[in-house]
Amino acid sequence: MTVAASPSGSDRRLGPALVFLVLAVHATALASGFVDFDDPEIFLQNPLLQSREPSVLLDIFSLGRENWRPVRDASHWLDFVLHGQTAWLAHLHNLALLGVVVSLFWRIFERLDRGGLPGFVALLLAFVHPVQVEAIAWVSGRKELLAAVFFLWFCLAFVGFVQGEGRSGWRALGLGLLLVLGVGAKGHVIVLPAVALCLAVHEQFRGANRRSFKVLAGMLAALVLVALALVPLVDRGSVVHQAVANGLVQPTLVLQDKMQIPLRYLGKVFWPVDLNHIVLTEPLGPAHTAFAALSAAFALGWLGLAAWRLWRRDPRGAWLLIPAVLLAPYLHLKPGVVYIADRYLFLVLPFAVSLAVEVAARALPSRTARGSLAVGVALLLAVQSLTVHLAWRDSVHLWGRMIAVYPTSAWGYDRLGRALIEAGSIEEAAGAFLAAAERAPRESRHQNNAAVAFLRAGRVELAVLHFEKALALDPNNPQALKNLRELTGRGP
Repeated sequence: MTVAASPSGSDRRLGPALVFLVLAVHATALASGFVDFDDPEIFLQNPLLQSREPSVLLDIFSLGRENWRPVRDASHWLDFVLHGQTAWLAHLHNLALLGVVVSLFWRIFERLDRGGLPGFVALLLAFVHPVQVEAIAWVSGRKELLAAVFFLWFCLAFVGFVQGEGRSGWRALGLGLLLVLGVGAKGHVIVLPAVALCLAVHEQFRGANRRSFKVLAGMLAALVLVALALVPLVDRGSVVHQAVANGLVQPTLVLQDKMQIPLRYLGKVFWPVDLNHIVLTEPLGPAHTAFAALSAAFALGWLGLAAWRLWRRDPRGAWLLIPAVLLAPYLHLKPGVVYIADRYLFLVLPFAVSLAVEVAARALPSRTARGSLAVGVALLLAVQSLTVHLAWRDSVHLWGRMIAVYPTSAWGYDRLGRALIEAGSIEEAAGAFLAAAERAPRESRHQNNAAVAFLRAGRVELAVLHFEKALALDPNNPQALKNLRELTGRGP
């Protein structure tokens, strides 16, 4: 029987060094503030987070709530209790959770005999990668960090159970609780039973499984039942069910639309120069169809490689399946919309990068070459991460990056204008609203917003002009009618 060897003294030092390096790269988040991208709704203006009374937790954990993520909200409530709404302390909370996540990943890699220097390099590259910045630098992105803590704690406990630790009954209760808490942070953690199956197969194939098939099957069945019981609490599960029931989901369109996701994510990993908190996708067309076909071929190739490895009883087959399982919940079934976000790769990347490091180690037999490549890539990714962190510094920089990546987006310019008004840059805000109007000439709200900005800047004639332009586009625009009437006395 083959099991992982006890870590040496040098290996024991690798874990703390890994956590230190990852936190050092992302420590710049402490200089960032809150951003107008869910932070007001989730934290700053959330009515549940305006009282320090412990009774608020009953409302937070109430099963009748929409957008049921009580663990996330309880974490933000703890912020409110401890420091009110102090941005750097909220970011410090995120960084502390990041340290726990990296430490848990390291322990799991060690338990699965994937630690040592290769595991250190894989986790370092995965967590200094700029695609991880969103989950770390965005206060409302904490749900990714919290879900990762419970996900990894679950995986560590499950692997220990597979390797012969603990009694089945108590371990099942603990794993069930971790699954519930993970879903309470983010609903996509509901795939944990499938990940557990992959880990069980991984351990079986490498000879570290000390539990009988009957015991493991019973454990997995219990976890599946817990996951099924949690489905009604996962918001998108009910949305998808309703869409299917009402005939709103067109299978052909959905498949074509969603098949671009694997290649898009691959591009984010290998060419992370245009990362942005919002991803806009082109309408369906011939070019899109070709891209979707290539992406489908890539996905099938990945799954085919996993199946081949499993057929050969190779643990890497199960390891290949884990990223696919983790990405599966993000294939939203709403036609015409492709939801892609950097944060969706937060848990996926360490598993995928460990495979890439393994391939690179075989391709480069020289230890010096491997070390030089790892250091060079790590430095390049760290510098790029710092650039992305700057975009999360405040709302103006965040929406400024949006229009840099998508210069044709009227919505991006509109959000930038709103951020500039909040920052007191009124003239620049008016320019942003006019840029939005140029890109969406039929939408009256951009003209109205520009007029409001000009009015705040004391440029009354320009304000009147753009209120009139807004009404020329939409004579019933209530905001423009009200604003022009208050300004000039004209209008109904």
